[in-house]
Amino acid sequence: MKLFDRNYYENEVFEEISLDISKTDFNSVTFKNCDFSEKQLKANDFIRCKFINCNFLSTDFTDSKLEEPIFKSCRLSGMNWSRLRDSLHSKYIFEQCDLRFSAFVDKDFFMSEFNECKINESEFDSCKLNKTKFSSDLLLVSFKNCELNKADFSRSKNVFIDLVSNKVKGMKLSDRQLEGLIGQFGVEVVEDEY
Repeated sequence: MKLFDRNYYENEVFEEISLDISKTDFNSVTFKNCDFSEKQLKANDFIRCKFINCNFLSTDFTDSKLEEPIFKSCRLSGMNWSRLRDSLHSKYIFEQCDLRFSAFVDKDFFMSEFNECKINESEFDSCKLNKTKFSSDLLLVSFKNCELNKADFSRSKNVFIDLVSNKVKGMKLSDRQLEGLIGQFGVEVVEDEY
């Protein structure tokens, strides 16, 4: 059987592949140690798929859909997530992934998780991140016009969020993050002497 000679795969595991894939549906498929760098993954549906230790550097996901994906130890730096087709309220899980220099524009990451990831110098613009959990380094990450209601940043570091341009009702922070957030208003936080 030729690899990917069908247009639908379910409950399979693919290891160490490196090729272009288009117009194929994957349901509950696991990809391990795959190198998709500079590959075309156009017009695919990845439903409840797991990607473990995969490289997506400069991968083109144009018109593909990711629904409830899990990424573990993957390199996804520099990705433009706006090229993906929308999947309403799809929960994404990123664990120990490299997401640096990525553009997340007008995406819905409702109840997603960014666990121990490198997200430095990435941009979230007009994203729905309600109830999303961030436990990562957010150095130079920008959030513009995002919905961050009930988002949890309490286990992240280097958090800076414009409290005026984003919706932040119920957002969870740790006390060590307050100075960086309210400092934008010229407020000084001092240690309580009592």
